Amino acid sequence: MEVLAQRGITRESVGVPVEVTMEVDLIGDADGIPLYVDRLAREADGIVLINRVKPHTDFIGPIGSGIIKMLCIGLGNQKGADFYHQAAISRGFSNMLITAGRRLLKDTKFLFGVALVENQDHATCDILMAMAENNAYFYPGPYRCNRGKCLGPRDGPCRHAQAGEQD
Repeated sequence: MEVLAQRGITRESVGVPVEVTMEVDLIGDADGIPLYVDRLAREADGIVLINRVKPHTDFIGPIGSGIIKMLCIGLGNQKGADFYHQAAISRGFSNMLITAGRRLLKDTKFLFGVALVENQDHATCDILMAMAENNAYFYPGPYRCNRGKCLGPRDGPCRHAQAGEQD
């Protein structure tokens, strides 16, 4: 609660109760991956995730940060984070998150996510919304292109800009 209050997020500032817990519920598994969900989030009427999307410093792949990582690891609290980070060594981080994320999209009250996409200078350069019914696990990854310019490190020209895709 102290961290939230330091950022101006209080009952008074947002007009609703602000609650936190580290308690999780095990709601099942996906291909042997336990699915932990924050107790308060599971009991809520709906779940909306808002988070930064940027390249992960330890994992390379289609998912390094973003909505699906927050759904799996963030809502899994410490117990989920400990499991996923340890299991990533043997299962592969992106594959594990996609497997668990697909199931969590179906088995939780996830409504939508807001991705605050950051560029290589850690500045927000795009804000995108991902709806659960539109396969939110395909969130904008760290190599998202914006106006023909890649936002993350790359080994050549931006493939999206070459293909003429518009953001």
